[in-house]
Amino acid sequence: MDKLEKLLMPLASAIGKNKYLMAIRDGFLISTPLLIVGSVFLLLANFPIAAWTDFVENCMIGDFSLATLLSKQSDATFTIMAIFATMGIGYYFAREMKTTPIFGAAVALMSWFILMPYNFTAK
Repeated sequence: MDKLEKLLMPLASAIGKNKYLMAIRDGFLISTPLLIVGSVFLLLANFPIAAWTDFVENCMIGDFSLATLLSKQSDATFTIMAIFATMGIGYYFAREMKTTPIFGAAVALMSWFILMPYNFTAK
């Protein structure tokens, strides 16, 4: 075990000090609350008990079932999580590079929007 520790500790230390990987790690930490909230809604919408599933699918609120409404919440949080992670990675990378972090977040966000593929359908 000591030999394995002596071999892997310098490698883990080098990876842990890498500014690119640290920025990615810290950027994803910003989106963790969204991941937790979205997961709770996803669990409520798809809980693996037949009685609960039947209740959620048959309980109507307006024109929509409760399952549909709960699924929309999880879809929204998981979708916006990409934007938060992108901004967080840009922010923390700019901070690692000793520049203004908010500009790093703004550049990352604008780059994400520029590179995001969009589909438009003609009517």
